[in-house]
Amino acid sequence: MLSTKKLFILLLILTCTACSRKEPIQIPKEKEEFFGVWVYKYDEYGNNVKNDNMLLAFYKDSTVSYKRCIKRMNGHKNTIVPDARIIKLTDKELVINVNFFLSINLDFKIETLPYQENNDWFMKVDGALLRKLKPGEKSDHDSWDCGDEAKQDARKEEEIKF
Repeated sequence: MLSTKKLFILLLILTCTACSRKEPIQIPKEKEEFFGVWVYKYDEYGNNVKNDNMLLAFYKDSTVSYKRCIKRMNGHKNTIVPDARIIKLTDKELVINVNFFLSINLDFKIETLPYQENNDWFMKVDGALLRKLKPGEKSDHDSWDCGDEAKQDARKEEEIKF
């Protein structure tokens, strides 16, 4: 049987290992077109999907912010990751590491690498055709209808009070 001291040390080691933050990779110069804020907005009332929005921001320090809101007629799914590290970036895959209580990896399939068409940049990730925001262009991700009506109603009430 483990003594209390040994059990405490074992739990401490497990906690530190589980919560350890993986070091980000350095994005090579030939992949600099990834840097910036990419958005996807899709509104359709077929296939049980009301709207599907995605924001993916690549920063020069090899971190990423990610937000995805999918609202269906019968429910919704939201994923918000304000600060993750890029641990793998290839022509086919992006892997980011998220550290909450545990270290979790999120994998994204890169279907189309960034390409320029007229004055806009696009890339396809996980089935979503993302457009890169131009310098100075703001994202409207704070106004996305992510299916959490209670929070949205509370925000509207606060706005009315002011």
